[in-house]
Amino acid sequence: MAEKDLNQEEPKTTPDVAPEETAKQAATPDTAAEAETTTQTTPSEAAPQDAPATETDTETDAPQTTAEVRAQLAEQEADAKPAGRNASRAQKQAEKHAAAKEAEVADAALAEASVSEMLGQLTRKNDEYVFKLRRQMTESALSDERQEQILKDILPEILTAQRKGQPATALYGPVSAKASALIYAPKPIKKAPLWLSMIDISLIFMAILALVNGVMMYFVKSKDAGTTQGIIPLLMMSITAGVIFAYYNDWSIRPKDQRPKFWLLILAGIVVFMVGSIISGVSALIPGPLTHGMPFWGYLIAAALSYGIHYLLKRRYHLPGLVGGALAATNRNAK
Repeated sequence: MAEKDLNQEEPKTTPDVAPEETAKQAATPDTAAEAETTTQTTPSEAAPQDAPATETDTETDAPQTTAEVRAQLAEQEADAKPAGRNASRAQKQAEKHAAAKEAEVADAALAEASVSEMLGQLTRKNDEYVFKLRRQMTESALSDERQEQILKDILPEILTAQRKGQPATALYGPVSAKASALIYAPKPIKKAPLWLSMIDISLIFMAILALVNGVMMYFVKSKDAGTTQGIIPLLMMSITAGVIFAYYNDWSIRPKDQRPKFWLLILAGIVVFMVGSIISGVSALIPGPLTHGMPFWGYLIAAALSYGIHYLLKRRYHLPGLVGGALAATNRNAK
């Protein structure tokens, strides 16, 4: 009976334990729910703490590599170089402008300064050079007026070179050579007017044409005078040639920026030639001793007179003539 009682009591203890385990199992879901709630709340609570760490801040705080630093420095230098070049260029232009202004002011002052004022501006070496130059001019019996004029001409040149650091010895050479050049210098020749050159060259052509017609008249019979021309037609052709050649010589020796267009020169030459030919042909149709052939000696006299007047004009006014004008034009173009 006792064994039966024990066996019967054992099942009673099992239900006593089971409720505790059941309670524990029942409590476990609540704990799991609290754990899940804690796990879910943890990111939300941590979010405000991690919020300031944005992508921009991460990029800013990230350390830069050496290549990136070098690239940034290269960009800064590239941006700074044009600005630096422009600034230096502007500074150089300003300095050149200021130097040009100073030179203009100094040149204007020299143009109005007297000889004594310019002598006071010379350096010791230049003053000694001018002193020796004046002594040699005085020994050569050069007048005071002429010496004054020479000094007035050369002192501005010396002072201009002096501002650039060039002494008078480097500008003119030895004193003796400069003194000889000044004392024995030829007088300046004034340029003859264009119309006088036209007359001179016209006389040259008149002498040539008259001589040719005189020779032709000498070898033909007196009745066959149709092969020669009279004085007036020859004169018209000579004037036409003189105008064309004289203007061309004057055009050739001008600076290139002062010359008219070459095609205008050719067109004007053609027009002048046509007008002269028409006048010469019409005058040949007029009967008279001056429009028809003459004896050969008449042509020779006309040739001699034309050349004689040309010779006097050339010596008096130093005219270049036909050959001299062409050579001057050639030399000018060669330079």
